[in-house]
Amino acid sequence: MKKKHEQSIIDAFFNHFKRIAKKRYNRQVTHCSMDGQDSSLGADYLFTDNTRFILAEFKYREQDLSSEKRKPRMLRMCLLLDKDTTRKKQSLCCHYISWSALPKINFNQYYLEICNKNIFGNDDLKNECPDKSTRKSADQVIDAFLTQKIGAEYDLFKKYTEWLLKIDDNGESGVEIILDNPDSQELQLLDFKSIQSLKKWLDSNSPQIGLSRSSP
Repeated sequence: MKKKHEQSIIDAFFNHFKRIAKKRYNRQVTHCSMDGQDSSLGADYLFTDNTRFILAEFKYREQDLSSEKRKPRMLRMCLLLDKDTTRKKQSLCCHYISWSALPKINFNQYYLEICNKNIFGNDDLKNECPDKSTRKSADQVIDAFLTQKIGAEYDLFKKYTEWLLKIDDNGESGVEIILDNPDSQELQLLDFKSIQSLKKWLDSNSPQIGLSRSSP
């Protein structure tokens, strides 16, 4: 049985992402692990350019996508998104899932790839199977994000993540994030108790470089 290399895929994606952001757009991207909070948020990582935010769940291979069916909370999320147009639009803006098809990495919106009967085997879901027409390569996602065609602005992202945390009454009231300080000459860990506190730090510490950011 072949070993899974999910973390290697994640590391390769973010290394490439940061190179492209700096080389093509003269921009900086920050990514944060969700650690054990992926079961609540349906994502392993958050990434942002301080203007837009995305949640991303990562899998090693396409066949691993079906493992999302083992997360009852995600099924409840999908059932709610089927009925709530506003939340679904928010999800489509900023909630993605990724997997490798070596040597490439693919992405799709979480709702369009996972929220279906084929994944969960639940007849109450609206969609029969994944929407493969909306799948994108890693480079397409990177370019779309850096040109502000995908991703959610902070206020919308905050509303969506707060909604995710309220799907179940599990006692979680916010997203906790640990980030290494890129401006420190030594290893310095920054502890954020919420996305709001992360955003405030980014606003104060992000370098003033790059292209002007126009509305999409």
